[in-house]
Amino acid sequence: MVRPWEGDGRYLLPARKVEPYRLWFEYLKLALKDPDIEVDPDIYADWGNVENLTFNKWWGGATWRNLFAVDTFAQAVRVIEDGEEIGSDDGLITVQISLKRDPNESLRDLRDILEEYEAKAQKAAKPRFALSSPGNLQQGFLVPQRLASVRLMRRLYEAWLEHGDSGRIRRVQLSTLDVYRWAKDWNDKIDARGWKREKTYLPECFSVYANHIISNDEIRQQTGKRRVSLLERPTDDSGIDPETGRNAVQRWIRKARRLAQNVADGEFPGAY
Repeated sequence: MVRPWEGDGRYLLPARKVEPYRLWFEYLKLALKDPDIEVDPDIYADWGNVENLTFNKWWGGATWRNLFAVDTFAQAVRVIEDGEEIGSDDGLITVQISLKRDPNESLRDLRDILEEYEAKAQKAAKPRFALSSPGNLQQGFLVPQRLASVRLMRRLYEAWLEHGDSGRIRRVQLSTLDVYRWAKDWNDKIDARGWKREKTYLPECFSVYANHIISNDEIRQQTGKRRVSLLERPTDDSGIDPETGRNAVQRWIRKARRLAQNVADGEFPGAY
């Protein structure tokens, strides 16, 4: 298993992986397209041209360091490597210590220097944009299953925005079909080609409701009926009936929109 990329040695991503920040970026792009959400431009002034860039082009260079990373060199005593440029920082001093002197004497001198410069303990540095979540972030939002759910919600929210001109019921149906077909196509491709890749997380409610919609559309074309009641369709092997599936999908949509609103307010993921 490939270890997640967590920084360049000096600058560290607190999440220890890139995916949460990618999701933040993608939700922001979608929130900017949502007519029902107002993104505070002052919050994201330093994010640059988010709307017209892919994540990979936006992430490179100094972006990830300036916005999300912590400078580990600024938080520890360390040896300056040969040839390394000595930076200037109000919170740092550079001290030369002889290796040919009694260490206890050097420690006393070092203590005097730190007192002279009024060194004092401070809270650990935080990035300018830090992930936030109720409860334990490491055990909650950052676990693979939760990230998979938020990825699915992002795809669902994108489909929801694309079908904004449809009526309320049809908008849910089309969004469900988009997500179902996208996930099924990818998962089928993994099986067919024998890839050792991660499958897309797809809750059963999407499959049940999507198949009901497909059947409904086929019946309407064959019989001329305008619609088929959810209650007329039998429950499948999952034990979920289409109405329950639809209600579950609608809850997923509401969660995705709450995430987008959190992002608009400068927080990710926040409570959703």
